[in-house]
Amino acid sequence: MTATGALLGAAVTATGLAAMQTALRLLGTAAPLTVPWQALGATTLLCTAITVTCATAAALHAVRGRPVAALR
Repeated sequence: MTATGALLGAAVTATGLAAMQTALRLLGTAAPLTVPWQALGATTLLCTAITVTCATAAALHAVRGRPVAALR
């Protein structure tokens, strides 16, 4: 689930950056594209940690008690 969100976010971001790059070229201004890899990696790691923690907590909560009660 996290990978899907990350890929969708990356696709939307790439589309937006490409549109801005095109607009700047039309204005005659060159702007280099720089990617902050350290911040991108830290954000991905943090989101993955939150997702795994929440999914584990939900699964542990669902396993306790009766299975029918977990479906409610």
